[in-house]
Amino acid sequence: MKKILFFYKKVGIFGEEWGKMVNDVQVAYCMLKRRWSYGS
Repeated sequence: MKKILFFYKKVGIFGEEWGKMVNDVQVAYCMLKRRWSYGS
């Protein structure tokens, strides 16, 4: 987990955009997981 945070800091300039992208991916992943658990 700390490695990921360190990577974010290292990215620097892209940090803001990267953070939004990661957040979007996490939201989509959660929605997919929820859909799968309902489907089974």
